[in-house]
Amino acid sequence: MNIFHKVKSGKLLKSVLFIILILGLIYTSGIPKYKYNSVQWYPDGTFLRFGQFNEYFQTGKNAGYMYLLNLQPANVLYACNHEFFYPNGAIIAFGHNNCLWCNDVQDFQKRFVEKTAAEIKDFMTEKNYQYLMFDGLCSETADWNLIQQKINELVDGLLTVEHQTDGVLILKNSVN
Repeated sequence: MNIFHKVKSGKLLKSVLFIILILGLIYTSGIPKYKYNSVQWYPDGTFLRFGQFNEYFQTGKNAGYMYLLNLQPANVLYACNHEFFYPNGAIIAFGHNNCLWCNDVQDFQKRFVEKTAAEIKDFMTEKNYQYLMFDGLCSETADWNLIQQKINELVDGLLTVEHQTDGVLILKNSVN
């Protein structure tokens, strides 16, 4: 009779509903949120498609993007205009400066293949960029033959090769 009396007054019913509500919240949002936030994250295929990390995975040497760890903090310019700013983000993540949000840098990256080698070097010198970086993702934004031709023009007396692997090329501006 006591239970029936408590149900009638609503206290027990309110308590049961409150407990069911809390358990429902934990089950429907707490557990999935915990699983999602504690899952092991790996780099997506963007950085693996063109071999940017191949030598690092095979030998453990700092190569490709990992070579950025060997350089003193500097201004590193990513040559191509990639849709999601992955390479620019990697440059910043490895402790270097990159003004990926600057309009003049974005315009430069969009029109990179249209520029002459001298214009590229002048832009780097004016903006105090010590390094120019290319990777396989450049092939998604422009014809690879044009990019290869531009690299050859740059290496022909204007910039020097700092590091080269299958997926990454880093050129050094000798003025800085």
